[in-house]
Amino acid sequence: MLTAAHLGIAPHEFAIASLHGIGDTCLVAGHMKVFSNTHQHPVVMAVRQGHQEVASMFPGVSRTVIVPEYEIAPLTNTITVGVPQPGNLFVAHPSTVPARLDHCVAHGRMSDAAMYALILGLPPQSRLALPSIPSDKREFAHALASALGISPGRTAVLVPHANSWPPIDNIFWEQLRAKLHSVGWWVWVNDPGTLPLPCALPFLEVAGWVIGANCGFMQMAVQSGIQCRKTILSRAMYPDEPHGERHPLPITRIWPDYSMFRKVDGYQYDIEEFRVDGPTSWPGAIAAVTQGRNAHGPVPDPGPLLFMDVQMSPGELLDRLSIMEIKQARLPSKAQHLATEVTRLAPLREHLLRAHPEIVTLAQELRNLNDQAWTLNEVLITDYQHNVGGPGWHVVQDSIVDGLTHVERHVRTAYEAHHCNRRRVEVRNDIDAHCRAGHVEVKSYR
Repeated sequence: MLTAAHLGIAPHEFAIASLHGIGDTCLVAGHMKVFSNTHQHPVVMAVRQGHQEVASMFPGVSRTVIVPEYEIAPLTNTITVGVPQPGNLFVAHPSTVPARLDHCVAHGRMSDAAMYALILGLPPQSRLALPSIPSDKREFAHALASALGISPGRTAVLVPHANSWPPIDNIFWEQLRAKLHSVGWWVWVNDPGTLPLPCALPFLEVAGWVIGANCGFMQMAVQSGIQCRKTILSRAMYPDEPHGERHPLPITRIWPDYSMFRKVDGYQYDIEEFRVDGPTSWPGAIAAVTQGRNAHGPVPDPGPLLFMDVQMSPGELLDRLSIMEIKQARLPSKAQHLATEVTRLAPLREHLLRAHPEIVTLAQELRNLNDQAWTLNEVLITDYQHNVGGPGWHVVQDSIVDGLTHVERHVRTAYEAHHCNRRRVEVRNDIDAHCRAGHVEVKSYR
């Protein structure tokens, strides 16, 4: 079997092998700065053909070596015991360590980066380093984009292929491509091997938007912090069922913490992510992509976002989600700003209603009350925009009857809105009581 000595690794050097996808290589390489600072020894990364130049972009990697293709399978099928040691070849991947740490990603709040940090013997909170893109790679990316006729800032690069997730049908990608073109985007498809990996990151910055399956290439784009729009499309998983049956389940139900957050380093990023299931879901998914924030808004900040991890009662969840869905329906021009949170909360609602079917009727009543409240508030907002009740407002003497009629309508609307809100509070508390939430919303009028 291949050893560190075969690769020319000196006894004082660490040899870290990453032999799977490009996303895995970027995660391992991203930890090499902390790793080398911790151990005070040079680190050599052993990678497969095609990943060498990408791994070399990360600080902490002193040099890289290529593992021959015929040696990869034996190495990746061997369990690695212990932690990296100088002079030895350490294969860093969840499948090659005794503890299946990738299960932490599936069932806990552990990021991909924390998983690889533990594999490498680092603290799980170790931060990933950003790659440094050489100037010659940027120049090559600009030249390639020019040769391909890429429209700078207005090109959507499609990355339809994924090795580690169920693929989305090619017909979907063709339909998405046609729709993007119809709304003013130039589209270029990155078939495997077409775009050289070393210049991929600056190429995407030139293009302006990358839309891809949940794969290592997209993870590389997220981790690198490049300035471009990023949209990830995930297909439902098909877990094994008794009696040989296979039924699709949404990724959000299987991995609720992993699939709808870019938890590359434990932080959320301003990335659009949508689920694509069977053909019946395609029109909705395509509309979400082509009408969403990335299609019409500016390039989002590529850095991590600040989110607070707080508890929410069942009544609060159903109330908030119903309000956001009403806003999506009534404010289509602003719907893209709600998509991420609705996508994150909707599976939680599904799970809650399955666990407590007795609250389904209450949940529907809550939705109806919020719909009614929206209509009533629109009347009040219209009145306020016309300065009703504001400074200097009064009923004109010459039209006293019309004025009083308007005031009466306004007061009745305000009363109905207040009554609607009172009932909404009651329903939320009833839902929380049924679910034993231990939470009661308190109002002065109760």
